[in-house]
Amino acid sequence: MAQFSIRAGRRVKSQALVADGWHHRSDALASALILVGAMLQRRFWWIDGVLGIGVSLLILYAAFDILRNAADPLMGEVPDEQIVRSIRTLADERVPEASDIHHIHVHRYGDHVEVTLHARMPQDMTVKEAHHAASSLEGILKERLGFEATVHLEPRRD
Repeated sequence: MAQFSIRAGRRVKSQALVADGWHHRSDALASALILVGAMLQRRFWWIDGVLGIGVSLLILYAAFDILRNAADPLMGEVPDEQIVRSIRTLADERVPEASDIHHIHVHRYGDHVEVTLHARMPQDMTVKEAHHAASSLEGILKERLGFEATVHLEPRRD
């Protein structure tokens, strides 16, 4: 059951399901170790302490794995190349005067995705024109990719 939950959680990208799988796994292993400890206790007086440390290490490993996998998307992850290509293609399509799309970060909050990025614009653009361009890019990212986006504009170094 543990392995099924972990695999299913990874397949559907559900940290809650993966964590539940780790919970099942640690319960099963802890129960098995306790049973082994009970059977060997009379012969090896020290086995209970060793197995207790083993269970503790298992729980710490599971907690670290769950926290690491849950924190990465929240802290902002480097997007895969397909997302970067999609963003650049949409930028070229909607805002052709934008160049050098960079500092692309993706933050995932469950099904909600936030993207931040920087784009260079011509230096002679007015603030109003630049704002319109940024809003246009944010709009197409929402429309086509479902991403809430924040675009930071920088002057192009011509």
